[in-house]
Amino acid sequence: MSEMLRHNRQNLQLVVNIATTYCSKLGNEKCIKVFSDLGAFEGLFYFLGAIINTITKDTENYQEIYFRYIEAATKCNQLRLVEAIISDKEKVEMYDPVRMKNFFKEMKLADPKPLIFLCDIHGYVDELTEYLFKNNFNKYIEIYLFKVNPKAAPEVLGKLIDLECDESYLKQLLYNIRGNCDLQALIAGFEKRNKVRVLEQWLDQRVSEGIQLPAVHNALAKIKIDTN
Repeated sequence: MSEMLRHNRQNLQLVVNIATTYCSKLGNEKCIKVFSDLGAFEGLFYFLGAIINTITKDTENYQEIYFRYIEAATKCNQLRLVEAIISDKEKVEMYDPVRMKNFFKEMKLADPKPLIFLCDIHGYVDELTEYLFKNNFNKYIEIYLFKVNPKAAPEVLGKLIDLECDESYLKQLLYNIRGNCDLQALIAGFEKRNKVRVLEQWLDQRVSEGIQLPAVHNALAKIKIDTN
């Protein structure tokens, strides 16, 4: 199989067929190695795509197989498929999340949604925020907060303050988040970082909506006193 691929890439489909048919005898790892050693990610994608639904936690090295499948799919630009696998909460134990996260970051994907879904499911919100901010992915910070997980707002905004994000951008995010998160946690994060004044307009809006949460009124009172 290696020789067939090395000498003529037109043999790719034939080698995929051989690997798919005889992987139970040859072993998944040896078949994966044939494609990986020659950088034949398209062949690896098709081979693993044919067997992936047979892989369970009882399969030897199942996390390695899933990693290789996601790696091949990513390099073949099958990102919608990658997103579907990562978003499937029934598959969260089928891959190593740290290894997967590092791979996505190294790939510097133009569309980082696979990384967003992975970090959200596995709780790497702090690291995700830093990665998106430092790579000028503000659009995807907004997609994460407004479409994927608004409840992550306190942690995301707190991290953005730590990264010295521009206050006007923080206010823009706050305007769109409105009250769709843990208000008390969000306020506490700003107070801890001595940035509670940034919240003034946002707090006024919450009060005008009839929010009775003491943390909202206490924070707004502190700002009014501080600003005389």
